[in-house]
Amino acid sequence: MMHAYLKQKVALTVMTVSMASSFACSNAGKGDSAASNPGVTQGPILGADVTKPSRILITPKAEWSELRGYIVGRADSSSLVSITDQAGKLGFQNLTAGIYDIVLEAKQKAVDGKINPVALKISGINLLENSDAQIRDIDLKPYVKIEGIALLDGTASDAQAGIQVALSGTNLKTVTAADGSYKFDDVPEGNHAIEMQMTGFHSGFLLGKSYRAAERLPTISLVKDSFSLETGVHYLGEPLVAQSAQKISLHLKAPVAMNYFRYATGSDVMESRPWLLLQSSLEIDLPADKPEVRVQYSLDQRQLSPVFSASIPTQ
Repeated sequence: MMHAYLKQKVALTVMTVSMASSFACSNAGKGDSAASNPGVTQGPILGADVTKPSRILITPKAEWSELRGYIVGRADSSSLVSITDQAGKLGFQNLTAGIYDIVLEAKQKAVDGKINPVALKISGINLLENSDAQIRDIDLKPYVKIEGIALLDGTASDAQAGIQVALSGTNLKTVTAADGSYKFDDVPEGNHAIEMQMTGFHSGFLLGKSYRAAERLPTISLVKDSFSLETGVHYLGEPLVAQSAQKISLHLKAPVAMNYFRYATGSDVMESRPWLLLQSSLEIDLPADKPEVRVQYSLDQRQLSPVFSASIPTQ
C-alpha cells in the first residue's frame, strides 16, 4: 500500500518539478528549471516529415571533456549521443513530445588548468512534437554531497544496514550502514526526489527539492508492512514517560495528490507554522507538557486538508 503510495508521490514529484519550469511552483527552482533557463530554447519544427521524432540538443562548451548524460527515469536506456546533422552537438533523439528532465556530467578545465568533475540536472524541458529543444550556454557545477539516516521501526539501533536509498530516476543508489546512515558524494546540482526501500517494510520518501550545496537530510523511518496506515499522522512507538520531552518518529500519510505538510505541537498555532515538502515520516522533539502532534496537508499551500492529530501515549 505504501509502496504504491510512494510511486504515486514520486510521479507527483516529477510532475511538480516539471511544472516548476512553467510557473515557478513548489521548490523554487531558481535556475534549475530548463524552461526558465535562457540557455534552453525551443527550436523550429523539424520539417514536413511528421514521423520524424523530437530531440534534445546540447551545445558543449570548449572547457568540457568527456561529456555524458541521460534522461531522468531512463538512466539505463537513453544516453547522450552524437547528432550527425548538427556539427559538434550531442543530444537525445527519437523522443516523443513531453516534459523531460536530464542529467549532464563532464570534466571541466578550470582557469588554473585543473580538471574538475562537474554536473547538472536540468528539469522541465518542454519538448514539442517533431521539434528540437536546444540547450546552450549552461554552466555545469561541482557535485553536491547529501547525507541522511533511514531507520526501520521496531529494529535494533545497530541493525539498520541494507536499506536501499535512491535518487529517483537517476543512476545514484546506495544502502545504509548498520546505524542507518547513508550519503551521496556525487549528486548533480538540481531537483531530486529520494526514496528508501527495504523488504518487509513500506517504502519511505522525500519529495523533490533543489539541492545546490552540501545538505543533511531529515531522518526517515520505515514502518513494517504489517501496519496499514490511514490518512493522517501516526505514532507507532512505545508509550513515553509522562512529563518528559523526547524525540519521537511519526508516520505521515497525506490525502491523495497533496505534497506539502505543516505540523504543530504544544501551544503552536498551526496557521503560523511553515509549509514543508512532503516526506513519509517526521522526527520531532515532543514537548513534555502536551504529548500531541497536529498535522495539516496541502496541494499548493492554499488547498488545505483537515487537521489530523496523533495523541502520544504516556505511562
